[in-house]
Amino acid sequence: MYSEFAVPITRLKQGHNLFEWHVGNEFFGSFENSEVLGADVDVKVDVMFDGCDVKVAGGISGNVTGVCDRGLENVSIPVSTAFED
Repeated sequence: MYSEFAVPITRLKQGHNLFEWHVGNEFFGSFENSEVLGADVDVKVDVMFDGCDVKVAGGISGNVTGVCDRGLENVSIPVSTAFED
């Protein structure tokens, strides 16, 4: 399952290589005892390949659903972050 999220480093072309994935319930459901009950998250990764240098930047945005500790009801939480190496 996780191979669909792998970046084929040996097949990168020079310059920017954009990868986009959707992470849903199936992904989080594959983890034992996951506290994530549902998910609708988009992932974007830009891998910049320049000779021997590889730089990675990207971000995630969407919603995850978990159980509220106080009311024990399902709660949808928006998530959004960006990253750069």
